[in-house]
Amino acid sequence: MNIFFQRKLVKYFGNIKKKKH
Repeated sequence: MNIFFQRKLVKYFGNIKKKKH
């Protein structure tokens, strides 16, 4: 797996968690 892709996923999931509160 690409580190860049993994970082993108982490940022994406982090955004969802922030939206969920």
